[in-house]
Amino acid sequence: MTGVIGYGNLIDTATLGGTVTSSANIQNRYLAQKASGGTPPSAFLPLSQTSRAWRGMTALGSDVYACVHGGDIYKQTGGTGNFVALSQTSRAWHGITTLGSDVYACVDNGDIYKQTGGTGVYLDIDLGSEKHIGVVAVVSHTQAGGTIRIQGGISAGSGSAYDSTALAIYSGSDYAITFEPASARYWRITWSEQMSCGRVFIGPRFKPANNFDWGPSFARESDSVVGKALSGMEFGDKRPSRRVWRGAFSWLTPAEADAFDTLMASADITDEVYWIEEETDTTYRGKRWFLGRFRTLSPIEYPYLNVHKVGVEIGELL
Repeated sequence: MTGVIGYGNLIDTATLGGTVTSSANIQNRYLAQKASGGTPPSAFLPLSQTSRAWRGMTALGSDVYACVHGGDIYKQTGGTGNFVALSQTSRAWHGITTLGSDVYACVDNGDIYKQTGGTGVYLDIDLGSEKHIGVVAVVSHTQAGGTIRIQGGISAGSGSAYDSTALAIYSGSDYAITFEPASARYWRITWSEQMSCGRVFIGPRFKPANNFDWGPSFARESDSVVGKALSGMEFGDKRPSRRVWRGAFSWLTPAEADAFDTLMASADITDEVYWIEEETDTTYRGKRWFLGRFRTLSPIEYPYLNVHKVGVEIGELL
């Protein structure tokens, strides 16, 4: 259990695809149709799928969808192969149909849901070559619930190098995950709900064996301005506050100190880093994990033989 710093965000040099993309920042994009023609089979043959409470089935072009009561929605692409779960929130799915390129599913004693374009909501990231990735974050997103899935592998949508499986969205404006670094060129982020986001972070991580020192500080800095009229009445111009974390890592090995020096040389005080205060935290991560930058490049000290210390101050990027 320790603090983690993601650095070297690769999103701006990556080639983006999927149904969520943008130019400079990642913004939402309406989904495009993905369907092709196909010929139905001439006989009913068992497809050797896992026994489930299948409740409804429909087709969109050559793709087949089936919903499970109390489970997920599954898709068979091109009319062949297995039905693959789409990582939707488990609901009492009861019926499913299509209209044009859209898919509709209803929930017993619940709401009706729509998937636009039949493709789901996902972002494909091509880094150009294999890169070691240890932190992925979706910043300022609008998804209030459902799931998210991170995959990295030898091709778009492959999880051969890393697959988080479907993870529940936690409360907060960001969603971040850190994991043992995996090397892959192609990465995909899949959302179970329609959403938009302001930024995506994907990069390597710095995680020392020993945690930061006791006594760090988590603060909010205000850029608001308060003025005073001649009468003495005060008035304010309220602006967004920014989060700031200050602390120190006092038990770095020589190799960890060298890695942190490389991190500072790469990020400087201008580039993005992603601060994860405690990787196992499930209570306060929505508030205390954030995209930021180093406020200063601290010296690496040598308090003891083969022991190094460095101070850290990270301010949020709004």
